[in-house]
Amino acid sequence: MNVPIARHQGPPWPALSALSASMAALLVEEAIGMVGLWLWGMTGPGPEPGSEEESGALFVLFGLPLLAGVAAVAALLLTLVLVLPAVSLAGRAARRHDRPDAWWWLPATAAGVTGTAVAAAGTVTAVLRGGPAGPLAYAAWWLGLLVLALPACYLTRLDRRRTAQGRTPASLARTVLTRGCAGVALCTSAVLVGVVAAGWAFG
Repeated sequence: MNVPIARHQGPPWPALSALSASMAALLVEEAIGMVGLWLWGMTGPGPEPGSEEESGALFVLFGLPLLAGVAAVAALLLTLVLVLPAVSLAGRAARRHDRPDAWWWLPATAAGVTGTAVAAAGTVTAVLRGGPAGPLAYAAWWLGLLVLALPACYLTRLDRRRTAQGRTPASLARTVLTRGCAGVALCTSAVLVGVVAAGWAFG
């Protein structure tokens, strides 16, 4: 007797789709942060005459690929350590209390997971350095990581709901990454045009 083999009819690899959504959100956030740091650096003292063109070319050739690789690795680590555990814990808590649509589970679990990660990293750092850092340093790291992780948490939960409804896997990640990076590039170009125009008008 031949028994038909049941096959998965939904979108394949929903976990990888959620992973890609979280990484896409974090990459866009990191791109915004890099652009912000770059713009802030433009307010500092300028480079020596004759070195600006050479340093800019070297940065394009070597700096951008290196930064992209570091940003991707950081996004992957943050996703695995913070985002996915927070989303999973929020889902379990919501199902246990019969409130699957409640918005407050994600901030609560993200705050707990981020605090645990900061405490663990702080303990290791204190052992290696021979002493703990100040409370404000730990609070700043906790708050910064929480603000960084929360948008990725909400997009990851949205991606899981979309894939459960039969949507194309990783479609949300593609949308976030393409439109987010396009928005960052557009804003950066607008700022550069404004700076050049201001320099031409008042220089």
